[in-house]
Amino acid sequence: ENQELHFYLKAEDSNGISTVKECKFLIDNEKPSITAPEGEVYLPKDNLFKAFEGTFTDNVSKISQVYYSENKDSASSEWKAVTSLITSQNKWILNYTADENDSQKTFYFKAVDNAGNYSVSENPLKIIIDKDIPSITDLKITSGGKDFVFENDTVYVKSGFTISGKIIETNFKELKCS
Repeated sequence: ENQELHFYLKAEDSNGISTVKECKFLIDNEKPSITAPEGEVYLPKDNLFKAFEGTFTDNVSKISQVYYSENKDSASSEWKAVTSLITSQNKWILNYTADENDSQKTFYFKAVDNAGNYSVSENPLKIIIDKDIPSITDLKITSGGKDFVFENDTVYVKSGFTISGKIIETNFKELKCS
C-alpha cells in the first residue's frame, strides 16, 4: 500500500536553541507502466538511423528514467538510458544508429520510478540490418509460344506475354510492374 509519512526532527543545543526539520516520506509500491515498440524493424544498410518512441505512466513517485538493453534480465549496468525523457508528455525517445557490422539487435525497454520500482517491456524490438540488395535473375518473356531472354532494355512482342524470373532477397516485400 502506498503511504505518505511525515516526521519532524528537532535538534536542540545546551542553551535551548533548537531547529525543526520536517521530513516527508512517500512509500511507493506500484510499478510504473511502459509501452515500447516491438516486432521487427528493418534498417537499410545505407540508412542505419531510426528514432523509436514509447510512453510511460507512474501515478505515485513519477518516472526517473527509461532504459534499454539487449537482455531482458540483464544487470543494472547493462541498461542504457534512452536519448530523451519528456516527462510532461509521459514520452520517451531513443535515437538509435546501428553499427554497419551488426546484422541484428534485440532491445527491451525498462521504466524506473523515483522509488526504484520498475517494469520491463514484455516483447522485444528486433532491429535487423538489411545488407542485401534485391536481385532479379533468369528474367524471361514468353509470347506466342516463344521465349525471349531479357538481356537488354527492350524485347519486342506482337501481343500478350508472360514474364518469369527469380527474385533473391532475404526480406522480400513485393514486386511492382509499371
